[in-house]
Amino acid sequence: MSSHTSSSFTASSELDSTPIPRNQQSLRSMGDHTWLNAISTAFSNSGIPLHRRRRDALERQLHQAREALAQSREALDQAERASNDREQAAEAATAEAEQLREALAQAERAAGERKQAATAEAEQLRKELNNTRSRMVESQRESSDRLRAAAALADTRVQRASIQQQNTERHQAAVAESRATVAQLQRACALHKQDAEEREGRLRQELAEAQEAVRVAQAEAAQLRAEVDNLRREGSFRSSNSTL
Repeated sequence: MSSHTSSSFTASSELDSTPIPRNQQSLRSMGDHTWLNAISTAFSNSGIPLHRRRRDALERQLHQAREALAQSREALDQAERASNDREQAAEAATAEAEQLREALAQAERAAGERKQAATAEAEQLRKELNNTRSRMVESQRESSDRLRAAAALADTRVQRASIQQQNTERHQAAVAESRATVAQLQRACALHKQDAEEREGRLRQELAEAQEAVRVAQAEAAQLRAEVDNLRREGSFRSSNSTL
């Protein structure tokens, strides 16, 4: 409404500021009688009454003012639509950034849970590895003790056999039995050691897999953080453009 009033005021101002023709200025400087005669002569010569020409000029100016008002309204509507589009785009970008922030938080929580689980599993594997090593050392110690005991027993039996020559056959059997026992203990120790080494290798492999899972989870979390940062920058850029 203010635009229409302004346009009408402009049209009236333009009409009021329309320059008076030079012949009319000269007519106003004349006397009343001479001026009336000159006006009548001008009307007779032009064939168009003065009030009609002023009305036509006013109608043209009014038509131009209406066209300018319509153009101004159209430009205002376009500006409002563009502003609404920018606001909707900014709201969509903000909502998308919020969704990505929530996804990042969930991913970080999941990564933290996986990291805790992997850490607990790795700690359990370390404990099992240490226990296996302790058992292997203890088994080796026990095997060594058994070997020493068997060797001492064999020596005792040899000494007894040498002292008791009458029991030579029994002595030889005891020596053979002791040697068989020593060989059996050596084989058992070797098998136990091999089994412990294989178990240690498996535990090491499981520990490496757990560490790789933790690394992958951390890499995924870092990638999600980078994507959210990019979207935040894009949202800020769009918001600044919409403000401009």
